[in-house]
Amino acid sequence: MGHKAFSEAIDEFLAHLQARGLERNTIKAYQGPLRQALTYIGNIYVANIKEEHIDRVFSHYGWAPKTRNLYLGQYRMFFAYCRRHNWMPKDYDPTESWRMLKVPNIEMPRIGIEDFPRLLEAATDPRDRAVCALGLYTFARASEIRTLRIRDIDFDANTIDIYRHKTRSEEHTSELQS
Repeated sequence: MGHKAFSEAIDEFLAHLQARGLERNTIKAYQGPLRQALTYIGNIYVANIKEEHIDRVFSHYGWAPKTRNLYLGQYRMFFAYCRRHNWMPKDYDPTESWRMLKVPNIEMPRIGIEDFPRLLEAATDPRDRAVCALGLYTFARASEIRTLRIRDIDFDANTIDIYRHKTRSEEHTSELQS
């Protein structure tokens, strides 16, 4: 079994994710919890990371259940990568005794369709009104709205073409509301 420092293993794992074609923000989502663990545990060999280290990381940061489950899954992927590269024993996972928590079903506050006109009226700046209307009627993300071009809008047909960054696909909307 080879020795690999925690920081080097993290860097190689992130490079592996990049080589697989994962998006920059997805890689950053893995980087955050791994760097937090590195800061708290220290730059020891990954083979020396024990359950106690993981216990202390989770206890120290006190993440909410949804975040904790996400990070636990990311740590498990990282340690599986380390095992495949023989940086830790094949039969050992320091997260093995951890279980996913039940995440409470929280109703997200939403703006009812009947309140759309009132929200648009509250936007006094024409630019703000346009951005609100785009978000409300197309369900576009901010990044998708930012990349819209005039040629994406057909004013005669009252339609808009939106590039969905997350799915890397073009979406042609049906007739938009006036």
